[in-house]
Amino acid sequence: MLTNYTNMTDEKIDLLKLIRDNQLLHPDTQKSDFPENYPFYDKKADVTVTFICPILTGESVYKMIYPALAMNLYSETHRAFLYAIRDFIVKNQMDDYSSGISIPDTFIAISDYMVFPFFIFEKKDEEGDGKNMWEIWEVIRKMKPGIKIVYCVDTNFLRMPVGYPGYKQYESQKTKDTIIENMRYADIVLITQQALGEFLFSELKDQLQGSPTTIEVMPCGFFPEIIDPIIHSDSPSIDHPTFRMGMIANPTHADDLNCIRDQLITLKGKYRDQLEILSFGWRGIADFGKGMRDTFRGIPVDYKPPVNFYQYYQKLAEYQFDCMLLPVKLTEDQQFTLTSKNYQKYIEASSMGIPCLITSIAPFKDTPYMGDGFPLIKTGETGILIEKKADWVTEVSAAIEEKKEITGSEENKDKMTRLDTIGIKAYAQAHERFTYQHIIPWIERIFE
Repeated sequence: MLTNYTNMTDEKIDLLKLIRDNQLLHPDTQKSDFPENYPFYDKKADVTVTFICPILTGESVYKMIYPALAMNLYSETHRAFLYAIRDFIVKNQMDDYSSGISIPDTFIAISDYMVFPFFIFEKKDEEGDGKNMWEIWEVIRKMKPGIKIVYCVDTNFLRMPVGYPGYKQYESQKTKDTIIENMRYADIVLITQQALGEFLFSELKDQLQGSPTTIEVMPCGFFPEIIDPIIHSDSPSIDHPTFRMGMIANPTHADDLNCIRDQLITLKGKYRDQLEILSFGWRGIADFGKGMRDTFRGIPVDYKPPVNFYQYYQKLAEYQFDCMLLPVKLTEDQQFTLTSKNYQKYIEASSMGIPCLITSIAPFKDTPYMGDGFPLIKTGETGILIEKKADWVTEVSAAIEEKKEITGSEENKDKMTRLDTIGIKAYAQAHERFTYQHIIPWIERIFE
């Protein structure tokens, strides 16, 4: 167990192992009911935070798993537990396969804060019994007076576009009212995008009136201890002569990817075998209520299957993207887009030195990063912001031609491209601003 929490920069940390150790699965119970079996149980701390049922997807990683590890590794005043990690849960309900989640009294007794994902209700049994999340929280408060409940809200459930995966789940007023009631009974609603917090507060100020709820932003970041060893490993790089454009995708990005399909078709038709378009994590096929849709129809996309959380950065390194595309489609009233969490992918790419081409809207354009208040991207230096659709073709074409010129000339072979320079600056910015050692004061303020 690591004991020096104040100076971790020179010590090798296997954070992925720490995540696995925090889970401490037992063959029969699927979890450990005893916090003293967890790493960092003996850490001296003024504040204890327990994260209930985090899921190994982006939202839980950035709101629950990473903040927990940051507290344990870097904070002198805080410790955290990750209870009952799940690989993936399709529906937003408390669901431990068949038995439901039972939070051990021992965790409630030692916790000052208890953090829950965007679950709406407890799993219903065959008789239809089951509790809304706020009812479970009231039981916890009776057991531990003074404990604070934190509710992670993942998405703008008030402005879900028709056709968006999960739209049907959130379109009923009953579901919306249940989520709002959960928010009313929480002490803190935790989000990762300032615009989402401002929108929810504006829209729900009457419903939340009289509630103790505050809305807090959890900045998104990364651990160099995970990523830098992958980037700087001794494994040989592949000198691929093609230009590789990457997209990290899942069904929630269908409309975003579809909004530049004409530009992708144009680029592929122009450069053919000189250009590779890679989709990491999704084939582009999804059910949108009117039958199956193939987002990549007519575009030769090389599909790279999704991997679990523990292999994610390794795969990103292996694919060696020349650039990453982050297109964003404006929704009808723009609120869903402007309150989205797309910037997480920018930080992931930047932490690995991958230059990004991004639709020039918030949260990328003229938007301060909540960790330090400075704009997220300096266009042309730490990313390329695309103002109009034709610019996708112009910018990518220029990058392809520049790479061809350099790779085709012995004299220029050591010359850096514009994208190379942007990737280096983005990587430097990520280490200066987005690591959890920089973010830990913000986390301590939320759980004060």
